[in-house]
Amino acid sequence: MSKTCSLCQRKAALSSDFCETHKIAESNVKAGYKEWARAFDGDISMKNYLECIINLPETGEKAKEVARHLLKK
Repeated sequence: MSKTCSLCQRKAALSSDFCETHKIAESNVKAGYKEWARAFDGDISMKNYLECIINLPETGEKAKEVARHLLKK
């Protein structure tokens, strides 16, 4: 039996807990954190960043789902 996405139950991508769509969203969320950390001179935690992007109207739904999932870890 193939592994399913932790968020939507679609087939998980290779070497991932997420489907291809959520895997891309995870990559974008993590890349965004690097940009925010640089902009804040390293003075923003991953938790604070995730909480912020969840509340931004510009953040896509898949990215918000990933951010909520990462906050629970």
